[in-house]
Amino acid sequence: MKVREYINKVIVFLTVSDIFVWGTIAMVTPLVGIFLSEKFGTKTILYVGIATAIYFLARAIFQIPIGIISDRVKHDTDEIIILVIGCFMMGLMYILIPFINEPWEYFLIMGIEGLGASMNLNSWRKLFARNLDKNHEGVGYGFYETIMSTATAIISIVGGYFSSLSNTIFAIVLVVIGSAIIFGGILCGFIITFKNRKSKNI
Repeated sequence: MKVREYINKVIVFLTVSDIFVWGTIAMVTPLVGIFLSEKFGTKTILYVGIATAIYFLARAIFQIPIGIISDRVKHDTDEIIILVIGCFMMGLMYILIPFINEPWEYFLIMGIEGLGASMNLNSWRKLFARNLDKNHEGVGYGFYETIMSTATAIISIVGGYFSSLSNTIFAIVLVVIGSAIIFGGILCGFIITFKNRKSKNI
């Protein structure tokens, strides 16, 4: 069996997009607290905990409303647009992190990122599921997980090394990651040009 026979372009683009989005986030998230400790001092752990809670609450609050909106439109243009906007919001928030000076700014950024993440996750999952080849769903998910896990491991090593050099370098890494997330969203935007995508008229 040749895996490529069961992997279409939409699945490939969604997988590559996730590498730029969630692969980079998986690497940088544990390190953000260390970076912020220079600004927030001994209360950094508390602020990171509050910001994380805000992030996940925002994800929880917006998931269903976004799902309702996407379900009302039968074609997939809305999912693609929502996915691109979500990636842009997430990426921009990481670009802004090096410039925050107050805890409330961090809380606001994480709330907006939670909204962006809910837009990303809801739309991405729907597009991915609808574009899997029937009776070959296992291969599709396996392809995604293999590529995603391998890429995340590589990104973690490279990103972790540069992040360890200094806070200034880590700030640059954050900007690069934010830009990568936005690029991941742009990649998803190209899906709309694939005329034979399975999700187009479902």
